[in-house]
Amino acid sequence: MTKTEDKTLAVGERFNQKRWTPSVSHTDSFKLRLQMGFYNKGSRRAFLNSLSVVWDEGINLLHPSPIPGEWNAVEARRVAEILRPEIEKYGTVLLFGARVCRAFDVSFDVLKRRGVYLPLPHPSGRCRMWNDCEFLNEVRRYFRNA
Repeated sequence: MTKTEDKTLAVGERFNQKRWTPSVSHTDSFKLRLQMGFYNKGSRRAFLNSLSVVWDEGINLLHPSPIPGEWNAVEARRVAEILRPEIEKYGTVLLFGARVCRAFDVSFDVLKRRGVYLPLPHPSGRCRMWNDCEFLNEVRRYFRNA
């Protein structure tokens, strides 16, 4: 079994669809968030994997919502602080998006590692950075050399 410090964790915002929401007593559970996952499958995960952006496990800071773009910065920061001890056990933590970076108080300097944290753009197809050929080449080089 691989040690946590040898693994990469991906941290995202939240799902944009209605999904099962746990009871309040489980809302801060790291294990539960791992079970709910982050881009476990699908075309965006395949796209990121094609750039050598891979991770072993993933979580979202906030619970699912059917409202696209919904974000609660106060709640995200609270959850980030609660989960930080578990998250920082990983060798690399990919923070997807500026809002996730702010929740962890990490500057959104893409591909500039800060301790275990590595900021990346939000994985949405609408994010312009993922549509820039030069940036895609930079991402490929970074992850292939990592």
